[in-house]
Amino acid sequence: MVTMRFTPAIVTALILATGCVGGIENTNPTDGPDAGVMGGSMARTMYKTNVHPIMNRCTGGACHSVTGAAGGGQSRFADSSSDTSYDAIVRAPLMVGSFNAQAGVVTKIAGGHQGITYTSAEQGSISAWLAQEAKERMGNNQPPAVDPIEVLKKWSGCMTLANFTTAQMGAKWGALASASGQKCQNCHQAGLDGFIATTVDQTMFDMMTKHKDYLLKFFTVDGTGKVIVNTASFTNAGVSLTSHPHFDPTNNAGMLALQAYYTSTMTLSTGGTCDPPRLVD
Repeated sequence: MVTMRFTPAIVTALILATGCVGGIENTNPTDGPDAGVMGGSMARTMYKTNVHPIMNRCTGGACHSVTGAAGGGQSRFADSSSDTSYDAIVRAPLMVGSFNAQAGVVTKIAGGHQGITYTSAEQGSISAWLAQEAKERMGNNQPPAVDPIEVLKKWSGCMTLANFTTAQMGAKWGALASASGQKCQNCHQAGLDGFIATTVDQTMFDMMTKHKDYLLKFFTVDGTGKVIVNTASFTNAGVSLTSHPHFDPTNNAGMLALQAYYTSTMTLSTGGTCDPPRLVD
């Protein structure tokens, strides 16, 4: 535990409430088994009729557009075609979770995501659709939908400070500089805008492993339920976001350190003994 606990409430709102600053979602809406899509289902009809008009508001902002998501980071589900939108959103684990009342889409809009107010009737339509999805999937003996937060909780227990230090995560991300010379830690050493970068290993490690909004900047969950490096969030910040200092999102010391840390964490998660989850919120 760091001396001072920089929580998301101290620095900034949830990542998705900060525009398109770094993506945190699955980068490809077509990832995952086709079994997650039921073409003639009541759930699909409910989505197309009742939910698509609500979710289609997101198309114009480009954060969630199927074809034009900035940096490819956010869940891509918004499209003028309700069928295209449906096929994409049911494969975006950070949006639909396990199709329950705590699904990502529900929590994101509850407080007025991106300044858009959703009525109780609209929220009810989304919840009713998710409930129907869960009912149909259970009735068709489909495997339970991946709950990405549970996946990340387990992953956080496999993240160790020793491997973090060996990979030089703090040193490389804290000192990483943009094309114009600004170091990441100049702005992000306390977790500004949902991103932590500091040469103080314990501080950066604690922020990443305890708070999902910070962890998701580095790692995300794909449509198969596998943790992957979230390259899209860095493309978003380094290339797509005009208000952020530009940097090469792929070829840099920070990404080399992150890949090394991912490899050591994955090795532990698949063949070693992990600690209990560290993620607390």
